[in-house]
Amino acid sequence: MNGRLDVNSVDLKIDENAKAHFTTNYTWQNDIKLVVRRGFPINIRLRTTGRIFNPDVQVLVLEFILAEKVSFREEERVRRIRVRSSKEIPLESSEWKADLIEINEHMVDIRLTFPPSAPISRWTFKVLSGFWSTRHQTIDLDETYFSRLHTILFYVICNPFLLEDETYMTQRQARDAYLFQEGDVWYSGIAAGRRSYSFHRNPWLHSQFEENTMKVTMYLLTILSNNHLKGSPGLSMEDREHVPRIARKLSFAINRYLLQGNWDKIIPPGGRAPISWLGTSEIINEFALTKQQVKYAQCWVYAGVFVTLLRTIGIPCRTVTCIESAHDADASLTVDKKYLLTRYGGFEPYDNERNETTWNFHVWTEMWTRRSDCPAGYDGWQVVDATPQERSEKLFQCGPVPVKAIREGRLELLYDGGFVYSEVNADLVRWFFKKDEFGNLKLITTNFEQNSYEIGRALLTPNPRNLKLAMNITGDYKAEEGSNEEREMHIRAIKSAGAAERHEKIRLLYGPDVEKRIKEDIEIDIEEINKVEYGLPVVINVEVQNLSDHRRTVMLSVVLATQFHTGAEASKINQVNEEIELAPQEGNRFQFKTSLSEYAKHVAYLRELSAIVSASVVETRQAIYIEEKFQISGSAVRIEAPDTIKVGEGISATILFKNPLNVTLHDARLILHSGSLSKPKGIVKFPSIIAGRQSVKVYVRFRAIGEGARLLIAVVNSREISNMTATHFVRAVNPNLYTNEARLPTF
Repeated sequence: MNGRLDVNSVDLKIDENAKAHFTTNYTWQNDIKLVVRRGFPINIRLRTTGRIFNPDVQVLVLEFILAEKVSFREEERVRRIRVRSSKEIPLESSEWKADLIEINEHMVDIRLTFPPSAPISRWTFKVLSGFWSTRHQTIDLDETYFSRLHTILFYVICNPFLLEDETYMTQRQARDAYLFQEGDVWYSGIAAGRRSYSFHRNPWLHSQFEENTMKVTMYLLTILSNNHLKGSPGLSMEDREHVPRIARKLSFAINRYLLQGNWDKIIPPGGRAPISWLGTSEIINEFALTKQQVKYAQCWVYAGVFVTLLRTIGIPCRTVTCIESAHDADASLTVDKKYLLTRYGGFEPYDNERNETTWNFHVWTEMWTRRSDCPAGYDGWQVVDATPQERSEKLFQCGPVPVKAIREGRLELLYDGGFVYSEVNADLVRWFFKKDEFGNLKLITTNFEQNSYEIGRALLTPNPRNLKLAMNITGDYKAEEGSNEEREMHIRAIKSAGAAERHEKIRLLYGPDVEKRIKEDIEIDIEEINKVEYGLPVVINVEVQNLSDHRRTVMLSVVLATQFHTGAEASKINQVNEEIELAPQEGNRFQFKTSLSEYAKHVAYLRELSAIVSASVVETRQAIYIEEKFQISGSAVRIEAPDTIKVGEGISATILFKNPLNVTLHDARLILHSGSLSKPKGIVKFPSIIAGRQSVKVYVRFRAIGEGARLLIAVVNSREISNMTATHFVRAVNPNLYTNEARLPTF
């Protein structure tokens, strides 16, 4: 048809749109790839050939086709948006819109807007042209010259800057940290004493702005959508409009397709130890090459990767560490731990790995979103967890559940509130057994602890204002232990979770003997151990007191062991067994020492240790089990470097290392890492053999090639020690924005 309009170029105005959409960090955007936040307008310019666009005669249509191999219905997979002139009635904000802004000869400026509820996805973009019929209908649509030769991709992500978006966050500083932060931390931790705790900051480098990370995130969404079309749990196109549904299914996809977990004492060949991962980029790049699960992960890896993927698609999020995190397998809101009498008279954990345990710490993810599927008042932080623990709706997925719902015991709200509640506030039940002459288990006694400080000792998350500090958010999850409010909320939780019959179930399982009270007149106390400096002996002070008017025989066992973060024993360092005769009202004190030479070969940097004192009383069948957890502190590695640097300037840093052992280190290696913009680098001038107590100093130079927070990470490994790590946070600033050092921001 004569008069057809053609287009020979499309200008995506990369710089202008990236700045307006807060997406400048996606540096791989170019003339054919654009990352946009739903709800914000996008300005594009078309150049026409031959004719000048006349909206009264000609029609321009922007066609978006889902750039995924998913067989959705055409109305879901293809969106055609006609360019509308200012003369026409404006469309609602919930519509896909393309508004004509200006025609300047052969230049056509258009404002394109995806609705705030647009599905999170990747679209190919084409420009079609046609005509108005006499009945004012669009006819004779055809691809323009440009679209026949070029394919443009739009990545549509969430918009925390827009009120109408589910992820809208008002606090700018928090939003920027939980969205843009690349250099990040997660916390490992352990209970200390009766009510305290200790923790350590560990580095994690996100790669949310790398193209591979975006591609892998979209690939996982594609798999989930295909699962849906095959009749399996997944994501429909409508689901991909809603952040809670996306996050729930991503929690499954990460552990099913992206990462493979391993909690064995010895890491199998063909994979890396979970503690060796320093960030998401390496994991993403390996998966992009193989499309196979990356080996291996534990909770902090799952949580760190989950944060990266959520930030990639514009969802504010953070990691949360729960110190003394319970695993409630039967939804009873109790953690039932079993112990077996040993031949020495003490007790050891029995079959807990396959039942219910308390992890020294567990790391999960919180994301910020509205919850239209919950009653009013439950927007904000939501718990999601990609670590596979218990099945939810037949899949290893967890959340999202509002943090506020956990705090209030509203466990009937979506999703998995009972499991998360138990992680932070379950009651602890200890079951003590012995084996009879036939090898059958026989219950000795139970110990039911309410108002327990054992579980959910503390919940920590990185402080967005200063990553060197941790924010304690325990009060967001539960009231103070022992308070009337905490018990009131706990009773509500028991009722809403349907666990009110748990005591009856216990009686049915173990019989009436479970309620018989055994005389408990032996008291054992361990002196609290907070931290032990590497090189000093571990000293365990135990006091045993007979409170009765009768003689008592106490079979005492003291064990010092290293632990995995799951609470399982990694290696036994030392064990002492004593038979103690106590006269009426008599007490006794014992001290057990373990030297550096005894524990050095068992302890890597910041490995958790536990001093376990257990006992049985011959005359009364009283059973006692006390566990004192602590850490070996002090790093053999230090980094000396500035806190603030200017982009492009070369800066010197000093790496200091002192061999903490009296023995020689062999095959020693120093690895430096400075974020997603560089690869881990081995320092060749670092000596491979280091004598006992020898100090080493290495000078390195680096420069920041982009603004923002960066982590410098130094890791020393050898045959004798592993993962001795030091970190240093640096803020890189644009020198053109600051005229003197006094105005440089601190980090």
